[in-house]
Amino acid sequence: MLNELDKELGRRGLQFVRYADDCVIFEKSKKAANRIMENITRYIEIKLKLKVNREKSKVDRPWRIKYLGFSFYQAKGKIEIRVHPRKSYWRKSNSPILSKSLNNKTLERLGYKSLSSVYC
Repeated sequence: MLNELDKELGRRGLQFVRYADDCVIFEKSKKAANRIMENITRYIEIKLKLKVNREKSKVDRPWRIKYLGFSFYQAKGKIEIRVHPRKSYWRKSNSPILSKSLNNKTLERLGYKSLSSVYC
């Protein structure tokens, strides 16, 4: 069922990463990110008939987001991924799917060169 969400996000031209029911959508402006969150939440609840936990859903800067125990940061002009400080027991090698989908070049390949210009 969530593959329909993937298709819809792709059809809308959005840059995203999804693993199971966890999803991060990247957008350059906070206004656009809020609009997208509202529209995608409505799509998930009405079209897919799934419940979205609005307490967990938010628009924020990438370095404030925790995604599957990982967070983003910027070093030497490059966007990097690391184990989130609150999930120190995780090891990147324990999540090969995440390692492949969110490597150091993922956001750069999507056209985002600076974390300060991205909202999730």
